[in-house]
Amino acid sequence: MNIFEKFIFLTEKRNIPFTVNFELTHRCNLRCIHCYLDNAKTQKFRKNAKNYELTTDEIKNILDQLADAGSLWLVFTGGEIFLRKDLFAIAEYARKKSFLLTIFTNATLIDSKGALRLADLALYQVQISLYGARPETHDYVTRIKGSFARTLQAVKLLKKLKIKVVLKTPLMKENFPEYKEIIHLNEKLETNWQMDPWITPKNDGDQTPLALRTLPGQMGEFFSNEKFFPKEEFTTGEKKRFICSAGKNLVAISPYGDVYPCLMWLVKVGNLRGEEFLQIWQNSPELNSVRKIKFENLKICKSCNLVPYCVRCPGLADLEDGDALGSSRIACRTAEIIRERVKCSPR
Repeated sequence: MNIFEKFIFLTEKRNIPFTVNFELTHRCNLRCIHCYLDNAKTQKFRKNAKNYELTTDEIKNILDQLADAGSLWLVFTGGEIFLRKDLFAIAEYARKKSFLLTIFTNATLIDSKGALRLADLALYQVQISLYGARPETHDYVTRIKGSFARTLQAVKLLKKLKIKVVLKTPLMKENFPEYKEIIHLNEKLETNWQMDPWITPKNDGDQTPLALRTLPGQMGEFFSNEKFFPKEEFTTGEKKRFICSAGKNLVAISPYGDVYPCLMWLVKVGNLRGEEFLQIWQNSPELNSVRKIKFENLKICKSCNLVPYCVRCPGLADLEDGDALGSSRIACRTAEIIRERVKCSPR
């Protein structure tokens, strides 16, 4: 265990909210086909969402509370955060509070002036959504023509200013045929990349996006690519690490002040418009219940032989399969593929 891993272990053991995922808005200028927010109810709400979002002063007050609670890594996400006119005021305040700051954006609203202001912030990294290696693929997913060109233009502006950029791609049937091209595009742009084959249901439980998931054969091909995924990346885990850190050293905040264990595990544990963060973090019955979950409490997983290969998300298990302590179909499917990958790899 290296120093950073020891530090993470210590924050989890002591329930220090080290990482905060803060949704600044649910508004967005794109309409991605897989979006977990994109439904009729949300669309209606979005028209007036700005009126309900936390104000600049409310967010600054929350950042003060997070700093006092020991939070360090702060991720601003959305929706599309650049739709907030006060974004830079909020980000500058976060940096003054010494947060290690990451922003997650589709980058279509970043121009040269905005890129320069981001450079002045000394961000840890900028995470940007990329849905294809070609304009027609990316724009099909976003449902906004020209979004690919604007995203890549912003990436180049940021790279020119020496800002660390991570391009994040949710893999689905629509863009899987060019996943190698996406990786090569990252290499050409000299950006880091992440790919996630787990398309999730909408936050309201609507399972429609699951039809977009890659086919079993596609996922098998993806994880079997020796060039991109050497066998050593699939080292088996330990049971004690099978329980995620949500609600222990990780917390999520919505644009309206709701607090959750994480952005996937939407168990509302409090609201920052009526309560102080530490009051919620230390005294929430729901959070304390989450922290008491042990490997032995998992109904099926505790006796499953796929555990060494599994990366299970309790929030996704709850959202997709109805039980945070039960099995997760997508996690099981992925673990089976990884087990075969490990067994079949040449020594």
